[in-house]
Amino acid sequence: MRTKLRNSEEVYLVTHHHWLTMAKPISLVLITGLATYLMYALSEEMNTFFYVWVSLIGFAIAFLYAVYKWYGWSVNIWAVTNYRVIEEAGVFSILAKESPLDKINNISYKQSFFGRMFGYGDVEIQTAAGEGMTIHRFIHDPKDLKDTINDAKDRLLIAKASTTKSYSESSHKDSKNEAVLQAQSSLSKSDSNSVENIIVNLYQQTDMEIAQIAAAVNKDKNYVIEVLMDRRILDSNRG
Repeated sequence: MRTKLRNSEEVYLVTHHHWLTMAKPISLVLITGLATYLMYALSEEMNTFFYVWVSLIGFAIAFLYAVYKWYGWSVNIWAVTNYRVIEEAGVFSILAKESPLDKINNISYKQSFFGRMFGYGDVEIQTAAGEGMTIHRFIHDPKDLKDTINDAKDRLLIAKASTTKSYSESSHKDSKNEAVLQAQSSLSKSDSNSVENIIVNLYQQTDMEIAQIAAAVNKDKNYVIEVLMDRRILDSNRG
């Protein structure tokens, strides 16, 4: 693969065009090779090597064409990573195209009767508005490519959800700790009313239970309950 991967990027699948794309060049090599052998075998009877040289040149051209097609087959790829789908094409030049997984809206594949027999087909990828539909033709095992992309999308969504949840929990925890520290720093110079305000603020700004609030303000649990009941903000789901 010629595209440089990003940090922490992992490749799930690399696939190519189906091997049947090599049928024509391989057939040409076999035919020209057989013709060369026959011309050589008959050269003594015809008393000339002209046709042998002609067939050898034909064989050399067919062989170089097959090498060119094989190299093109090997470098023209579709790769699925944990971030994107990469398409690379070109032999002497290179065309690289990528579709971020979170921009892919739909993916499907089609196989004809012979496609099912030999394991090839077309894959259609529908991306976000403005990018449209991309059709990749004559792909080896198109179902595997489709399933791998869908699986990679699911993994990416789970990873993003997990990161968002961890960040939210961390932010909430930091906010709660800050509220507790502010409350504790205010207790030494507080009168009865301000202590009640501290209890109310802790209850509203954090998800601490009543027992934890009582420990934070160094008061009895029943005192905290009375304050919250007087302010009519006690939540029956917490206690």
